[in-house]
Amino acid sequence: MYGLGVFLMVLMILLSYLLFAPFYFEVDSRDGLCRFRFHKVASVRLYLSESSLFADLRCTGWHKSIDLLAPGKKRKKAGGKSPRQGSRRPSFGKIWAVLRSFRVNKLSVRLDTGNMQLNGVLYPLFLWLHRQTRRDLGINFLNENEIIIEIENTVFRMLRVYIRS
Repeated sequence: MYGLGVFLMVLMILLSYLLFAPFYFEVDSRDGLCRFRFHKVASVRLYLSESSLFADLRCTGWHKSIDLLAPGKKRKKAGGKSPRQGSRRPSFGKIWAVLRSFRVNKLSVRLDTGNMQLNGVLYPLFLWLHRQTRRDLGINFLNENEIIIEIENTVFRMLRVYIRS
């Protein structure tokens, strides 16, 4: 009986960690970073190398790199299975509510279109956006483009918003 109580307690702690631990989506064009990270436990990083796309998977000491563009084994589809009937798609309102639950921690955009006149026209727009959103948005005339984004959410926050809407 005591062992069952300990098992249930550990299970509840693990479940609450999975619900409340944040996950992040990060993009940094300066470093060539595109990563999905679940707290400090697991991460998936996408990167280009020698005209191929790789996914670098890490999970608490385990590491594997996968070439996403390599020809893989083709699997046969199981015949006789029909798509589920009666499955409902979530409404646009629910999807929009879940998307609004994401928090943007970092946002920095530096843009140069390569056209001096267009940069001059866009400069006041980006200045206005910078003042409205208090994010680092700007036009530069140095022929450099850069974007840095970090978005955060938790499973609990998404479930709560989905159920309420």
